[in-house]
Amino acid sequence: MAAGPKESATRRTIKNLRWWILGWALAAGIINYMDRSAISIAAPQLIKEFGMTRTDIGLLGTVFSWTYAFAQLPAGWLVDKLGARRMYFFTIAGWSIATALMAIGGKMWQFITFRFLLGVTEAPNGPAIARLS
Repeated sequence: MAAGPKESATRRTIKNLRWWILGWALAAGIINYMDRSAISIAAPQLIKEFGMTRTDIGLLGTVFSWTYAFAQLPAGWLVDKLGARRMYFFTIAGWSIATALMAIGGKMWQFITFRFLLGVTEAPNGPAIARLS
């Protein structure tokens, strides 16, 4: 048997783990902002295909913004209560589902509902990143 440092099978160290976490958090933050702005990119097609007005597009942005803002406090509390890693998993899964649901929407109330869900599920992103850092 060779002598050397013993490493537990259940605990492995990852070299530069902090930088890996920071890199993944940065990538998730970039995707988060891309999801937010997807509506502005899709707006001309939504206006053309669904007969929406610019006011409707503005309403979708407003619904997201206000929901996101009001969800920040409970999101921060949930991050503290459930842990940053667990909440980060839920928030990424949630905002991915909410963004995907926009693809099946066909009526204004559906788009409003899905933008509301996007605001709620994106809110824990900031507190979770701050907690992980």
